[in-house]
Amino acid sequence: MRAAQAKITVRTDRLAEAIASRNWTHTRASRVLDISRTYLHMIMSGERVPGPQVRERIQAVFQLSFDGIFYLLPQSRCRNRGQRVSRKRNSLSRKRPQQQNSLDGTRI
Repeated sequence: MRAAQAKITVRTDRLAEAIASRNWTHTRASRVLDISRTYLHMIMSGERVPGPQVRERIQAVFQLSFDGIFYLLPQSRCRNRGQRVSRKRNSLSRKRPQQQNSLDGTRI
């Protein structure tokens, strides 16, 4: 039987606090961590989970333990790999315009 795996998740509030305590902008933090500002934003919003190398850099730069910045989410609460978060769109914005009919009932 295979052991249950856990997903590593960022404590975004603690990461934001660590950045703010140094009076850094997200641009500055991303440069120090050697990642793009977009990737940092995705980590901070929970859209992405940093890989092992980035996790190590975050721990080293902000001098935090693994438990101080990350936590393990049990596998039962993880989404399947490759599955994307679906965002509901406004149904009104997706409606197609109605085709106009001529007076005799044929489509234009």
